[in-house]
Amino acid sequence: MFKRKMLSALYTAVFLTIITGVFVTILILFYVGDGHSFSESTTSLGFLPLVFFYTLIGNFVYGLPVSILIEYITRHGKRKKQVLFSFSLYSFFGLIIIFLLGWLVIYTFASAILFFLVDTRLKNNNNKLLRTSTFAN
Repeated sequence: MFKRKMLSALYTAVFLTIITGVFVTILILFYVGDGHSFSESTTSLGFLPLVFFYTLIGNFVYGLPVSILIEYITRHGKRKKQVLFSFSLYSFFGLIIIFLLGWLVIYTFASAILFFLVDTRLKNNNNKLLRTSTFAN
């Protein structure tokens, strides 16, 4: 489980950095459309390594322990209710940080939802591999 959670944290940081890069690129295109030069706009993409770094730190320092706690809380119960409750908890813990980060809560909320989606996908893939494995019999 811990390995899956660590991979989820890493993949979430990578995906969120890519999504941020696409979003910033779209904003740059609108900025250039307003009469600004393209060369002064592209320097805005230089912050993406910082986005990756801080997202990675946030996912490992805050997201990973919260995800393990959520896994512990929701380990019992029916699958559908477990997924819905887990999604609710990820959303809650993604929004509760508003008291520390203010408007950046949008980014932490997106990170929490993406962490949930990646972790759920990895968990489902792992369960499928275990069911089809010859060692599981």
